[in-house]
Amino acid sequence: VQDKKIGLFIFSKKLLIDKDVFSKAKKGGKRAIRVYSPWDKVSNPQAAFSQEWQTDYFVDITFENKANILRLKSLYS
Repeated sequence: VQDKKIGLFIFSKKLLIDKDVFSKAKKGGKRAIRVYSPWDKVSNPQAAFSQEWQTDYFVDITFENKANILRLKSLYS
């Protein structure tokens, strides 16, 4: 929550494997990541890169509206 804004990241297991967060085939992953909401101001190129791909998996739920509900449903399916 930032400035009364709230949102959710919804990452699939497959995505986290593809992003090398989870391990696969006995190859170790990062096991943790930093997440950056679209309204976060990032200060370095790596954070900006992470924020860019993470935005596709973020839903702003500050205000309930039909678009947000549809977005949540699509990410959970």
